[in-house]
Amino acid sequence: MEIFVQGERRIVPENCTVEMVLNLLELVPSMCLVEINGEVSPRNEWSRVFLKEGDRLEIFRVTAGG
Repeated sequence: MEIFVQGERRIVPENCTVEMVLNLLELVPSMCLVEINGEVSPRNEWSRVFLKEGDRLEIFRVTAGG
């Protein structure tokens, strides 16, 4: 299935969740914020949010600083 992550085309398995995409990209979920098609997706739902063909994900890495 084709989705877009950060504007780049990616092929992922059917029935892929947001959590699976983060794992494929080797990102730490607790350090990320995810938008799907322009809307923020709640972290506690990522394992249950199944992506659809053509979905667009923007992933923001959360960092602490001072």
